[in-house]
Amino acid sequence: MIRTFGILAVLAVLWGWPLTSAAQEAPAGPDAAELEALAADLKDEARRAELVRRIEALAAARKGGAPAAEEAARGPLASVTESIAAFGGDVAGSLSFAFDPGVFRQWLAQGFDDPASGAPLWTVLGQALLVLLAGFIVEIAVRRLMAGLRRASERPESGGAGERLLAAAVALLLGTVPLAAFALASFAAVSVAALPQTAAELVLAVVYASSGARLAMLALRAVLAPLDDSGAAGLLAWLRRLVLAVVYGWLVCEIARIFALPSAPYRLLVDLVGLAVLAVAVSMVLRNRIAVRDRLRGGGGRIRSRLADIWHVVAVAYLAAVFLVWASAVEGGFAYMGAASAWTVAAVAAARLADLGVLRLVDAATRWEIRADSRFPGVKARADRYVPVLRKSLRTAVWLIAAVAALEAWRAPVLDLLAAPVGERIIGALVRIALVLGVFLVLWEALCLAIERYLDARDEDGNPVQRSGRARTLLPLLRRASAILLLTVGGLTAASELGIDIAPLLAGVGIAGLAIGFGAQTLVKDVITGLFIVMEDQVAVGEYVSLAGHAGIVEGMSIRTIRLRDLSGTVHVVPFGEVGTVENLTRDYSYAVIDAGVGYGEDTDRVSDVLREVAAGMESDGDWRDRVIPPFEVFGVQELGDSAVIVRCRFKTPPMHQWAVAREFRRRMKKRFDELGIEIPFPHRTVYFGGGKAPESAPES
Repeated sequence: MIRTFGILAVLAVLWGWPLTSAAQEAPAGPDAAELEALAADLKDEARRAELVRRIEALAAARKGGAPAAEEAARGPLASVTESIAAFGGDVAGSLSFAFDPGVFRQWLAQGFDDPASGAPLWTVLGQALLVLLAGFIVEIAVRRLMAGLRRASERPESGGAGERLLAAAVALLLGTVPLAAFALASFAAVSVAALPQTAAELVLAVVYASSGARLAMLALRAVLAPLDDSGAAGLLAWLRRLVLAVVYGWLVCEIARIFALPSAPYRLLVDLVGLAVLAVAVSMVLRNRIAVRDRLRGGGGRIRSRLADIWHVVAVAYLAAVFLVWASAVEGGFAYMGAASAWTVAAVAAARLADLGVLRLVDAATRWEIRADSRFPGVKARADRYVPVLRKSLRTAVWLIAAVAALEAWRAPVLDLLAAPVGERIIGALVRIALVLGVFLVLWEALCLAIERYLDARDEDGNPVQRSGRARTLLPLLRRASAILLLTVGGLTAASELGIDIAPLLAGVGIAGLAIGFGAQTLVKDVITGLFIVMEDQVAVGEYVSLAGHAGIVEGMSIRTIRLRDLSGTVHVVPFGEVGTVENLTRDYSYAVIDAGVGYGEDTDRVSDVLREVAAGMESDGDWRDRVIPPFEVFGVQELGDSAVIVRCRFKTPPMHQWAVAREFRRRMKKRFDELGIEIPFPHRTVYFGGGKAPESAPES
């Protein structure tokens, strides 16, 4: 409503809308007042030139509109330039009018008298004030009569947006009634009192301005009612300033027209009022830029945040463009800006709906990932890496399309640039690059998913399937090699699509590779040795090996190094070139070798039977039966030591279990020997004296 009223006010100022009484009938021909006004126009040089210009324009339009076509062909820039020159002329004319005593006194003598009745200024103003006073008295009376209804319709302090909106609509309806009473009473008073033309026009101008401003404020309160009080109060205050600037600026210009202000000062006044309205609108934008910026940001991405940071710049530029179109009277300027603004709003709204649709589609795809993850473990984890990127890419594409549509609405040649040969070539190259990279990415993810599914496979009971160490070693290396291959091919393909000649690049890479091969012999040795070690399946991930002076579990292998972690947790990275002999302690199966030391007085056959008894207990124990592989072997007396007889035995175990089995066997053997009184001796010596034969039994020391 504010925009409609503002446009009407501007049209009234530009074209001199005759605000006359409804009771006054238009005369059939020019009366004395009109003839006197025409004579005054002919006497004033600036007004005479303006009148001649209008007559020439009308004549040219009736001849076929050739000058109008030339005016349109000159474009808006020519109109703006001419308007700036005309503004300078208006300033000069206004200064001449203000500082020329004769002209100014003539205007004071003629302009403030009613042209029809010749009534002086004070009489005209007094009659107008009396009529307006009557209208205001009627308005006050109606307001008092409706006071009860207004109090009953006041909305409570707390309530939802719907309740506030309903209460605001009722308040708008009740507030319109006193304004209508004021306007009707004023119109009736003008008609009954038969006021002079000047007084009638003054009354009607004040009625239009006062009623329009207050009606606009009532409508704004109704529109802002659903908002919270803190946000609505500040916005309503700034909109009130804008409405007052538009309406009462129009009123000032209309009063100047009524009192026959010369054309140059009048046009300058209109321009100054327009500048004042522009200043209020720009101030409203700048004072509220932070609050609007925070609302625009919301939970958006980087592009939305950037646009939110500069929204006030766009708004100020738009207001300045509207002012220039209005001040320059550009042919079809408001129609162009209105259509472009409507298309921009439609593009943004459509982009917002498409954005929400993209989010819903991505959410639906995420639910599919959850269902697919039950059949193909790892799908959701991998998809989660690309879902945010896909979401951002699709949303960016939507907003780019909206931006192109908005720019086209403002007649920016975006589509023409894209349809040009260069644009088509660039877009085609980008699309082909995206397709190639997409295909390579799908191949890479499919390979990775197949490898992970093979290595992490489970049987029907849900137990993990044990894969060979060779498979657990070669498949990760295959994945790394595939990544390097796909990246290389994808990069070369992208470079080729961008118009880069890759033949010299390939030749340069070959020469560089040859030079690097000669200069990095150690690296080549590491790679070749590692390749043979892997191909011969000497080492696999998860095995316990000893090589190059280090021992530990193999955690991983690259194309040139092997990574071991020892018992203390220390990680050893050994280049393959330093590997000589490889000792693999956990290939296929292992042996837990135990040396049992007993005293010289013990029967070794009895000791062997006890060891077999201990082994049988472990084989029958549920916690250890899966860690030992029968039969248990007793090799017999291994060594006659200084203080003990060593009896060696051996358990066959699955890989990596020999140390645990050996520890458990020694624990049980110690307990059983203690129960049976079998001596487990510690180091001791026999001391004797004399030069003769040593006694059979000497004391221990």
